[in-house]
Amino acid sequence: MPWKKYPYTLYTAAHMSDRAFIQVVVKGERETFPSFGLIDSGCRTTMMDTAIADAIGIDLSTCKLVGVGGIGGEGKKGYESSTTIYVPDFEYEFETPVVFMDLPTSIILGHRDFFLHFDILFQRKKEEFSLNIARSL
Repeated sequence: MPWKKYPYTLYTAAHMSDRAFIQVVVKGERETFPSFGLIDSGCRTTMMDTAIADAIGIDLSTCKLVGVGGIGGEGKKGYESSTTIYVPDFEYEFETPVVFMDLPTSIILGHRDFFLHFDILFQRKKEEFSLNIARSL
């Protein structure tokens, strides 16, 4: 499959910056949740806002409570579960572990899962990034 190019998206939260967002659909047992996921090379595990768990039918009270740390600080808590992510542009889906917690964006796609399924080329000077399904799969 050929590489697909995407422009960086202007994102405003605490500050304005260009970010690598891709359209995804999160699948639960009974419901789906279309959204945009931030491809984050500094994030180890895919993280999703707690509102998504509710929307796709995951009861957070049944999930394992885990500590979350990183650039945002230590001592935060999240709920570990798993779900399926579908990437419409590639007609590709995969099962993945995920941590649900309160986030400033809906989905952060991390190394432990998204980066194993896709090759990613960031090209800041061109203000674009490219994706392809990882060849080793």
